Amino acid sequence: MNNKRQKMTTNQDGNNMPADAKVGDEKPVVNIRNLRFSYEDKPNIDGVDCVIPPRAKVILVGANGAGKSTLLRILTGQIFHGLAYDEFDINGNSRPNDQANGVAYLGGTWKRRRTGFEGVCPYTMDCAANEMMQKWQEQFRDRRDELVRVLGINLNWRMH
Repeated sequence: MNNKRQKMTTNQDGNNMPADAKVGDEKPVVNIRNLRFSYEDKPNIDGVDCVIPPRAKVILVGANGAGKSTLLRILTGQIFHGLAYDEFDINGNSRPNDQANGVAYLGGTWKRRRTGFEGVCPYTMDCAANEMMQKWQEQFRDRRDELVRVLGINLNWRMH
């Protein structure tokens, strides 16, 4: 009997599967095992495993300071000094500092302006994606349409 706990992930259909499993014959686009990172000797990410199958849509949720932005910066090669990991593979590339791995991080910056919301509770807000950031969507309709196409966004999707 194997007492080792198996790490699991979720495929694009919402089904659980072993973290090291392939989707059909396809390798995961992100496969990271035991990722560790610290800011000035203060652990920020400790032992994270991340497996993302092809074409998956991922929502990264956590409290302020939990390491969400740090993880995204690591995945996109913006942070690479001080990383430790057992396995690091993004689109077949095992170098965390490679900016050409096909992954980008936009963060809170859009056209050199900070964007953000105050006083909005994202967990209870019930509006469709096409109702969010309406002024921006009107001003940059071509860019919005491109993002909708590339990311496969359903503009009628609602959080609740």
